[in-house]
Amino acid sequence: PPLRGRRLVGAEYEILPLEELEGDILSIPSQVLGLELRVLSDGRLRFFDSVSGEYLRSPEESEQERIQERMQAEQERMRAEQERMRAQQEQFRAEQERMRAEQAERELEQLRNLLRERGINPDDWST
Repeated sequence: PPLRGRRLVGAEYEILPLEELEGDILSIPSQVLGLELRVLSDGRLRFFDSVSGEYLRSPEESEQERIQERMQAEQERMRAEQERMRAQQEQFRAEQERMRAEQAERELEQLRNLLRERGINPDDWST
């Protein structure tokens, strides 16, 4: 059979009963592991946790999950970097606007001073 197990009983090994499940799945319980060892219909050996009712991840599934987690972390890092860059751009735009406003204020003050030098009081003007 594609799956065979033995258990030590006293001084001798006894063959574990092989159970045939739906879908051509073969199963042997392991008391040591607390899991079932199953051969699926496609021939893959999988560990099954009967308490949770789920298969343990295969090495390939674990690696795929690690790759996916790394990709998600990288995407999150890139989103955070984009957000940081947007914040810097906004800060830069705000600084440019502040500098333009200060320049306009200086130019206005220069014009007021020029008017005063020519005998015109700009503060007397009504808007």
